[in-house]
Amino acid sequence: MTIQAFVRDGAGNQRRQLVDPTGGTFDAARDFDRLIPPTDGSLVLARVDPYGTTTFGREDAAAIREEVSGLQDWEELSPVEHRGLVRLRVMAEAVASGQDLQLVFSGD
Repeated sequence: MTIQAFVRDGAGNQRRQLVDPTGGTFDAARDFDRLIPPTDGSLVLARVDPYGTTTFGREDAAAIREEVSGLQDWEELSPVEHRGLVRLRVMAEAVASGQDLQLVFSGD
């Protein structure tokens, strides 16, 4: 299972060249599949469909930002997973900022 997240604007276009806090820019985040919780009504990330497309707006993105912050403290993260979460947090912050953006998760 591979899940990728990206930011889409109101016109349906993928937002590109997001600033990566670890350096450079990025267009999407991945490598956090193992960290998506199983179905649990209390977590927004648990609503991500690992086999389809799931879209979140501003309010859900704010909750995802907080959930990602908690996951980043997890001691068993690989460096690749940590990078994926850092990027996911940047995207959640952009969507939560109130712009006409959506956070989209695409599974396969």
